[in-house]
Amino acid sequence: MHSSEDMREVQDETVQFVLTSPDGGGPYIVNVAREIDRVLKTDGVFLFNMGHIPVGSDTYDILENAHAAKYLPLVPYIVARQILSATSFTLEEDLILVKHYGMKPRRIIVNYEHFFMFTKSDKWKYMAEKQGMFAGFTYSPDTPPKAMPKTFDERLVRDFLIAFTETSDLVLDPFAGTGTLGKIAVETGRNAILYENDPAREPEIRRSIGDALA
Repeated sequence: MHSSEDMREVQDETVQFVLTSPDGGGPYIVNVAREIDRVLKTDGVFLFNMGHIPVGSDTYDILENAHAAKYLPLVPYIVARQILSATSFTLEEDLILVKHYGMKPRRIIVNYEHFFMFTKSDKWKYMAEKQGMFAGFTYSPDTPPKAMPKTFDERLVRDFLIAFTETSDLVLDPFAGTGTLGKIAVETGRNAILYENDPAREPEIRRSIGDALA
């Protein structure tokens, strides 16, 4: 368990697919993006997920203190530009996921998630015959949560893996969180590398992957 700013264990151009969702942007994200640029294959895909910035989050407080809260809706695009400026990536698509969380009085509760699709060349793999994906798509949780979830939905991760990878491909999540990508990678016959800064999450990650191996 160490920072994904240094992925010395991973050889150049060996990773087929990267899916991750960090908190905020800044120099740390840029450094990680440079490492992803190094390890991703020429025909690989890097999906960078970033949603709306909730009031009270660390990123919101930083913007509020900098008197820049009016730029909140633009934050995902600002971070995507930071990545583009620091790497050789091309932004192929901004996939918009609309999550429906049910009804409250007089309004529908939704959340918009961006999945910025970065590639290194026009040779990137996409198994269209396996998975139909569109620039805008929706997802409705089985049970609306009491708070916005901080983990990837397993169905979504599985769809991404089917669309962009094949069996035995190497996939990477530099901000592993609870280890969802690793779990689904094991279940679908992919190999995974996970990085996570918070050592307290290691037992949960190991338990998640262990359940998939069982």
